[in-house]
Amino acid sequence: PSNPVDDLLNFGAASNAANSPEVASSGDLGLFDDLLGAPASTSQAQSASSGALNQSSQMAPQSGGGLLDDLFGGALGGDNSGINQSQNQNQNQNNANVGGDIFGSLGGSNAQANNSGNLLGGNRGFAALKSQLSAQVLAFPRSHDLDQMLFENSQLSISYFKIFKQQKSTLCAFISNLSGAAMSNIQVAIKGDGATQLQFGFDVSSSIPKPQLRNAHTAVINSLPSGSTACQMITFGLNNFTQIQIPCNMALSIGTETVNIGLQISDLLRPTMIGTNDFGLNWSKLGNGSFAVTVNTANAATNHYIERLTKKLHLHHIQTIQMETIAAGNLSSITNASMILPILVHCKTVQSQSYSVIIRTPNVSVSKMIGTELQQLLQS
Repeated sequence: PSNPVDDLLNFGAASNAANSPEVASSGDLGLFDDLLGAPASTSQAQSASSGALNQSSQMAPQSGGGLLDDLFGGALGGDNSGINQSQNQNQNQNNANVGGDIFGSLGGSNAQANNSGNLLGGNRGFAALKSQLSAQVLAFPRSHDLDQMLFENSQLSISYFKIFKQQKSTLCAFISNLSGAAMSNIQVAIKGDGATQLQFGFDVSSSIPKPQLRNAHTAVINSLPSGSTACQMITFGLNNFTQIQIPCNMALSIGTETVNIGLQISDLLRPTMIGTNDFGLNWSKLGNGSFAVTVNTANAATNHYIERLTKKLHLHHIQTIQMETIAAGNLSSITNASMILPILVHCKTVQSQSYSVIIRTPNVSVSKMIGTELQQLLQS
């Protein structure tokens, strides 16, 4: 008799005894068929084969609780008996992950890189303040390694990057005085373009220098000496994830100059530290919010996909078996910690040919936004 390789779910003998599927003689079968709820039939049963199982560096815990059951108090049905077990098994991973998780502590511009040119004999932008900001910036993922130049003339330069803390994202706006005289009463203002309901707030204690607040969207820097640089930290996030439309812009005004900073859905996403079983229990529950996309590219490779998924889209890579990968994340409100939208992603890579991706959330519009950005990332 053959010795079938365990699939990623490792459902074991109980599942085999209950279903007793016939072995398919041919066909391109997904290794996640049990997970995705595919019917057991002659043409769709899992094939017994031999080979090596490739897993992620973080082993997926075997848990029984459902992602949506835990989030919404069982309103969507399913077995809640394993929730506490699932939480305990994931806790160590949660504590080590910058992005946090939803089971535990709930609580497009045309910019160019600023290469730190001379500013009256010194540096400008992030380079001028790197030693003072390293603790607040370097500990977190950020949108760019170098701050991106938004505006520059003989008097002023404006650059930025975004950093992604556990629940809030932060816009770091760098303002360099290129003139030969001090600037005073510099007004800094931020607003959305109306397409997405964003919540803004100045992080006064982290900003250099500390500004004087006028309101939630406006602050004033009393003085900026000639040849010096300021950094204003502005947090941003969603009030309500049902009111989101991508693409959209954040309009940043420094004095009389206004620049637009593109907002991407990835700026608002965070990883969710769940295991394979939690993914499987909830995949079918999110079927109504499903969006599928196929990305054809000669550079298709599983490692490249995982790098884009985790570093750029900020999702948690749960596990990979052969050429299939599953991941999870969430989109949450920064004003209401109980408002959390779960995200599940499955991808099958055909080496050097394509990625077949399915994104599922409770909101098909959000699923499409995530899929559209992921498509762009995989093609770049």
